[in-house]
Amino acid sequence: MRGLWGLVVALLLPVMSAQAAIAVVFNGAGTCDGCADTVAQLLRAQHFQVHLVDQHQLSAARLQGAQLYVQPGGSDDIMDTLSVLSIEQIRAIQQFVKDGGAYLGICAGGYLAGQYADHAEGIRAFGLLELGEVAQELADTNQAQAIAIQLPGESLRRQVYYQAGPHFGTRVPPSGRVLAYYAVSKHVAARLSSFGRGRVGVIGPHYEADASWYLADGLPAQPTQQQLFNQMLDVLLAPEAKQHSANGSD
Repeated sequence: MRGLWGLVVALLLPVMSAQAAIAVVFNGAGTCDGCADTVAQLLRAQHFQVHLVDQHQLSAARLQGAQLYVQPGGSDDIMDTLSVLSIEQIRAIQQFVKDGGAYLGICAGGYLAGQYADHAEGIRAFGLLELGEVAQELADTNQAQAIAIQLPGESLRRQVYYQAGPHFGTRVPPSGRVLAYYAVSKHVAARLSSFGRGRVGVIGPHYEADASWYLADGLPAQPTQQQLFNQMLDVLLAPEAKQHSANGSD
């Protein structure tokens, strides 16, 4: 019986491994404490095989075979990340998405997805969005707080963790989709768009934040909004989204 069970496991294991999508999550310079680990935990709960990489490990080879690359939240200055990444590494991210991969940028990862880190100085960012330089939603403060967002077609205001996060203007390209607005400004808080044959999802607030984040910053306890993170993943990686991007012109 033991031998039969071993044979069953041996037959099923390659199938199970083949079905596990691979996510590469940046955990290097400029990444905020715990941000990458929190994202990795949520991804593993969704049955992803997660590879954490830093600026010394990120490469086209490490992205090969992955379905998702995540640039999580970071410091108040995205140059902390950009200054340690080579042109080849940034091109590897771009090519990964062009070839059909998915990019998820959270807070700092949203800023980095723009064309420029500093337009006036000509400092290029990842160039995955049509936006020139991504702007901060609450420009007068970097303090952690809960901010209200609304999903399209909903009147409900959801309070989510926010700290110096970006907004993404007021419109998206024809092949894009707005996934959330900031309730007060009506700026885009989360969106999806095409880049080559791949997809780019960016989020200004921290959907991944759990109750400990609010507690650590002395914020009122909020119902966790981590389901919004999972919904973002579903939309970003949906087969129909892949088909849409293949037909898009971005």
